[in-house]
Amino acid sequence: MNTQENTLFHFITWKKILFLFYLVMFTSLLYGCSKNRPSVKQTDEVFDQKMLRIGALQGPTSMGLVWLLENHKDQYQYSMDTMADVLVSKLLKDEIDIALVPANLAANLDQKTNHQISVLEINTLGVLYMVEREHSLQSLSDLKGKTIYLTGKGQTPDYILQYLMTKAQINPSEVHLEYKAVASEVVVALQNDPKGVALLPQPFVTTAMQKIEGLHVALDFNEEFCKITKDTTMVTGVTIVKKKLLKDDEKRLLQYLKHHEQALAYADEHLDETAALIGKYNIVPEKIARASYKNCHIVSVQGSSMKSDLKKYLEILHQLDPKSIGTTLPSEDFYFVQS
Repeated sequence: MNTQENTLFHFITWKKILFLFYLVMFTSLLYGCSKNRPSVKQTDEVFDQKMLRIGALQGPTSMGLVWLLENHKDQYQYSMDTMADVLVSKLLKDEIDIALVPANLAANLDQKTNHQISVLEINTLGVLYMVEREHSLQSLSDLKGKTIYLTGKGQTPDYILQYLMTKAQINPSEVHLEYKAVASEVVVALQNDPKGVALLPQPFVTTAMQKIEGLHVALDFNEEFCKITKDTTMVTGVTIVKKKLLKDDEKRLLQYLKHHEQALAYADEHLDETAALIGKYNIVPEKIARASYKNCHIVSVQGSSMKSDLKKYLEILHQLDPKSIGTTLPSEDFYFVQS
């Protein structure tokens, strides 16, 4: 090969090498971009002008909704109540479409309506704590001889307390249970009784601790419940709808569940902004929301996981007192699992 041919050969070879180099770089760049690019957010399905009407209790269930309410005002109407019975009445009268209620109340309602209720999700896990000013409670057995203030006779806090006392071999006659209508009345009772203890949910635990000097969490009932039941989660709140609405408008309800998940994901990353929204919607003051949110155990457990966790929890309540869930366990179609 002469000098001219040799030079041409090297020139062509280098062109091939450079071409292959840039090809590899370009391909790698495309791959890297596609791998690291966030998934495209699917646009919401467009429905007619009908809005879903949501009813929730003041507290954790409402706290978990605020991003959804703020960012999808054209799709949801919202009302908040302090009494679960009010929400049930609104649902039965078709004044709301979705109700966020205590888990055992949902089971009761299903029986009272001849199985016309379905659970969409678990929205709140254990939020119950025993608080006191003294330092007399080291274990459940220390509740003997105490006056315990709590809300809602025949509701979730009451049944959980009864269950744990039974497991701790405490006779009901060994404690004095004083029931109050709402959590704020429990706080007042504690202020007037330095030796009293109270069973409160978050965020009202935080509210009480900021109002009463020396008040502290003595027992985490969520931990106590899990110790005893081993593999059963305490389920405080669930989201329910009428089966007819689920049949007629399943896609819209599925979109609600997606929005609720997005709301909780936002709260995990933007606590300050979420606390501000909670204050804006007059659920609890922003300061209380910021301090208590992480301990409210707000979730969106759906599908087979929801069914498994809720079934186990209702079975425990049924063993304690069948009337707590309406005498019999709900049927399989009580639990909505998307097919």
